[in-house]
Amino acid sequence: MSRHPEALLTNGGPNKEDELTADSISYAAEVFDFMLFTLSKDIQKEEHATLREAIATRGKTLYKQLDAWLKKEAHWDATQGPRAFVNKVRTPCGQFQQKDACNTSSLCGWKAGKCKIKVDSSVDRGLVLRRLTKTLTENDKQRALVLDERLSPFFSTVLYMEMPHELITTSV
Repeated sequence: MSRHPEALLTNGGPNKEDELTADSISYAAEVFDFMLFTLSKDIQKEEHATLREAIATRGKTLYKQLDAWLKKEAHWDATQGPRAFVNKVRTPCGQFQQKDACNTSSLCGWKAGKCKIKVDSSVDRGLVLRRLTKTLTENDKQRALVLDERLSPFFSTVLYMEMPHELITTSV
């Protein structure tokens, strides 16, 4: 208030820097949620049995196995920057068999003959990997949802920002 007059704060235009920060935070959160959703589908396959076991037992090799999974199923790329709104993705990227279908998804991209999770380079890969590991070792509810393949396609965090009248309660 002391640096900016009240009229500017009330009637002024949006702060571009704050908008970029909000877009980046919501994009990173949605990418993380989508990765958990994809992981919940992938570990049901026989080829990921050891990763599934590491998640179930909070194994010491979980970080390395998640790193290998990320290398296989995702790629970081300089795109147009974080999107302000990510389209609902109802299918893990690996299930798209055609390049055109893959590229129409807002979180998928065709790379090396396969549809993979496409993440903007503004999202720190190491941070995502550490967060995945921490979530799957410390959060019993999230781990159970991943193991039981009960994660549904994520609900956009942006919608909560744009619809503040909605209230989510955990008890009745």
